[in-house]
Amino acid sequence: MLLFRAGLRSEFTLSESFQPKIDSLHTFNYLRFFPSLFASCDLGKGQAVLASYSKRIRRPRGGSMVPFLVVQDPNSYLSGNPYLRPESTDNFEINFSKNWTVVTLNAGVFYRYTTDGLARRVRPWGEATLVTSENADTRHSSGSELVRGLNFSRNFSTRLTGNVYYSAVSARTGEETYSNGRTSWTLNLLANYNMPQLFCTQATVFYQGPIVVPQGEFLPVFGLNLGFRRNVLKQQGTLSLNVSDVLNTRRFALKTTDRTFNLKREFRFDSRVITFAFTYRFL
Repeated sequence: MLLFRAGLRSEFTLSESFQPKIDSLHTFNYLRFFPSLFASCDLGKGQAVLASYSKRIRRPRGGSMVPFLVVQDPNSYLSGNPYLRPESTDNFEINFSKNWTVVTLNAGVFYRYTTDGLARRVRPWGEATLVTSENADTRHSSGSELVRGLNFSRNFSTRLTGNVYYSAVSARTGEETYSNGRTSWTLNLLANYNMPQLFCTQATVFYQGPIVVPQGEFLPVFGLNLGFRRNVLKQQGTLSLNVSDVLNTRRFALKTTDRTFNLKREFRFDSRVITFAFTYRFL
């Protein structure tokens, strides 16, 4: 059986920013349309194929548009860009799914074309550097995704998601032209294990490979989260314990390469957090 679905969404935006110190008023108005098209085919025996196209928009965050100068450290300054435009992405996907008794498999390929892509821009600022946000020209991403679910038993199940893709980005600022591209990948493993009469536990392991930007790349990120849950009081209450970033490996790291400098910055946050909660259901 072959099924089709189509949709269309429109959006009108009026934005205005005023900088009294320099007496500058900037307005940005646009009317955009976002079509979507989906086609699915049931092949029988738990198999299906889905093809889709959709147009998406990503708007700049408010903080990235505020033109105040912020001192991050003695060597780095940060400033917003009030002239940022939202980025638009055309997304094409083809996916195949197959269900067995204990195994679920989803495999697909995708291509994404982005214009006005939001990107970081680093440039010299005296003896330091200034980080701002600007609109890149284009970004191309193409790759494949594999999702596999496996139910070993009623008490143990896993879900593995893998993604391999190539991304290329180009940007032009004044007389400077930047282009960058590379292959990257992501992995995400979710495991659930139920110990009857004791508790349920969940573990999440994720890995994000390098992500290219016009002037460099974000370095890989790895992490592990654990959670435990137990129902009490005749199933009306739940005790839960969660630990994020168990191995304390999450970081934000960026390598920047420019015509006049090379820069590597790394930030670590308090990502290892332990939370304990109790929930009671009255009904």
